[in-house]
Amino acid sequence: MFDAAKVLRGKHAGETAWIVGLGATIEYLTDRTFGTGPIITMNGAIRVVQELGLSNPIYSLQKDGCDGRGVPGHQCEGKMFYPRTDIPAILPRRGYAEFCLPDHPTRLWLDYVSCLDLRPREMSIRIAVGLALRIMGCARIAFVCCDSLLGDELENMRRYYPETGKIAIPPTYANYVNARPVVLDDVRGVPHDFFTPKQLLGVEPILKSLPWIKIKP
Repeated sequence: MFDAAKVLRGKHAGETAWIVGLGATIEYLTDRTFGTGPIITMNGAIRVVQELGLSNPIYSLQKDGCDGRGVPGHQCEGKMFYPRTDIPAILPRRGYAEFCLPDHPTRLWLDYVSCLDLRPREMSIRIAVGLALRIMGCARIAFVCCDSLLGDELENMRRYYPETGKIAIPPTYANYVNARPVVLDDVRGVPHDFFTPKQLLGVEPILKSLPWIKIKP
């Protein structure tokens, strides 16, 4: 594995980072959702994004690991998804997914504890934000399908399970409620917006104007 902090340092300076979560609105995701700039998918969201035929640089951040992580010769199942061979898989250096996806040709390790000063059991979204702003050098953040960041209503807590194709409220949804204020603090002073593909399709209104995002016609 190569060190993601070294390989990606300043690679997308000044660009918009599109961070894609597993909120239920991911079922509306299309290639028109994205403007220019790198896309960072969190965990199983890569399974949807890599099928959209996008020309953006795509990175698959997969933190959670599978049940067999750390066991020599294990086969990744459940939470882990092999990206296309041209999409780098970004995995934690210690624990979690460190030993997962062994057959992927581009595995990058990210020691987010030391290089981003985050906790060992940190939320994926905080790691993605730190990767975009502090390593890649991105100047703006577009949160896509990060539905729980839109508010504390149960509707926003529904998520997509790529391993089954089902959408449901996770039993640990209370953890997502705490994410919004922390993430808002992480992007304080940085141009950012939270929106869903449903807004672009006219199903829901866009919460704020996005003058710095160039959406495909």
